[in-house]
Amino acid sequence: MSNETKQTAVDYIISEISHPRWMALTSNEIFKIYEQAKEMEKQQIIDALLFGDVLSPNMAENYYNETYGGGNK
Repeated sequence: MSNETKQTAVDYIISEISHPRWMALTSNEIFKIYEQAKEMEKQQIIDALLFGDVLSPNMAENYYNETYGGGNK
C-alpha cells in the first residue's frame, strides 16, 4: 500500500468551504466542487469494493487509515 494520504470526499468539501474564498465562489465553482466530491466518492466506493473481497475487517480499517489518514488531520 502507498504511503500517500488521500482525502475523502467529505474532507475535500470541508477544506473547500473552510477556505476564506468560499463566500466569493460562483454557483458554477460550487457545482464543480460538488461534482469533484461525487467523483472522489465514486472512486472510493469502487476501491472499497475491489479491496472488499481480499481484506479482513481489520485489514480494511488499516487500509482506510493508511490511505485516508484515519481522520487524524
